[in-house]
Amino acid sequence: MDLKDLEALAIENQKQAEMEGSLHEKVIQVLGDQLLGCDIGEWGSCQYGTANDMYRALSLLEKERGRMGALKALGLELKGHLTVMPMVEVSKVFIEEEKEAWGTGDPEDEEMLENLPESFNSADEIFIYCRDQAWDLWSAAPAIGGTFYPELEIVGMEASPGVGPIFNVLAQNENYEVGFWCWWLESTGIVKDPDCYAGFDT
Repeated sequence: MDLKDLEALAIENQKQAEMEGSLHEKVIQVLGDQLLGCDIGEWGSCQYGTANDMYRALSLLEKERGRMGALKALGLELKGHLTVMPMVEVSKVFIEEEKEAWGTGDPEDEEMLENLPESFNSADEIFIYCRDQAWDLWSAAPAIGGTFYPELEIVGMEASPGVGPIFNVLAQNENYEVGFWCWWLESTGIVKDPDCYAGFDT
């Protein structure tokens, strides 16, 4: 995909987000003047503003309507099995994937492996590890969520709006999915402290 194609995709995603009845419009209706949009929020970078909006919208709706009611209110649906992979298995999978990614024999890559623990005891620890290794939240949240819920499919997810240079906009288009995963992992008791979502690189 060349730069012209990427620009066209970003413009189409922006138009979709502005449509009446879109996921973006529903998030605005829930949060009202609490909407962050592209402002800096508790997660740090303004580029995660709409991810934090989705997280907070689902959290507010869950208090009123329950977990599945929150999803329904935003037009989202979950398909596939909601079976959770046990923490011990998630730890093994995550560590093996990191070893594969960095076990190239390159001295700089080997340095990255020195920071890899022998095991993780919680999802919070994995998020913190990823943050400390300069992951962005766009990569971390879906990767961690998808490891705990390997067969879960989100139906009705749409691109979130973004601002700035074209590659920033395209990255921000993933924010609503990121916000979903951060909420879902906390809602289902897998993440204990949402502070582990803060401070990620962009």
